[in-house]
Amino acid sequence: RFEGSYADGVPFAENPSNGDCRVCGSLASLCGLEGALQANDQQAIDTAMRRIMLVHGVIMSIGGIPLLYSGDEMGLLNDYSYRDDPAKAHDDRWVNRIAVTSAHIDDIETAPAATDSLERKTQKAIFAGIKQLINLRKEHAVFGQARTHILQTANQHCFVYCRVADDGQKLLVLCNFSEHPQTLQSNVLEVFDGEPATDLLTNHRIEKASDIHLAPYQQYWLLS
Repeated sequence: RFEGSYADGVPFAENPSNGDCRVCGSLASLCGLEGALQANDQQAIDTAMRRIMLVHGVIMSIGGIPLLYSGDEMGLLNDYSYRDDPAKAHDDRWVNRIAVTSAHIDDIETAPAATDSLERKTQKAIFAGIKQLINLRKEHAVFGQARTHILQTANQHCFVYCRVADDGQKLLVLCNFSEHPQTLQSNVLEVFDGEPATDLLTNHRIEKASDIHLAPYQQYWLLS
């Protein structure tokens, strides 16, 4: 409904009298991957992939039990086939009720790369990226029993929070929710009390406090 939006979704429970409306769609489609693939636009595909992984990064790191909606683990797109079923056509929520079986997962993990379509390549990349996040959660106790503190910054495009475990270990998560590069001031690193930190996602090490530059939709998982 918004001109220039990258999201592909369908309205649900719309009230034309006051404009109230909800939106249904898979995470990948709402993040722009569906339109990017249809346009065969590699830059738009890469941007959509960064949006998808940023959302999953928050889900996996902010606290509580991470929840993946069925199909999001491999970036499945909206399924419009419900419109051809009289029993479902009236309910647009079926657009993201995508049936996923173990065969789908096996296919993602074992299908030869040489036969991959562009869509299949994105599915494999998302699946591998989420597996990396899950493995990092398993390796570090700070993702378990810990307290989450939302931190205020001078940059309205960035979301920042710190996880503090009972043993004092700290995880600082920096998220750029903008399509443009953003900078966070060095004081955001004061939570580490001058100690060096390592980004778990890239193994990049930060030895001293300095301004942090984030690419569009980039995230850091800084552990000290």
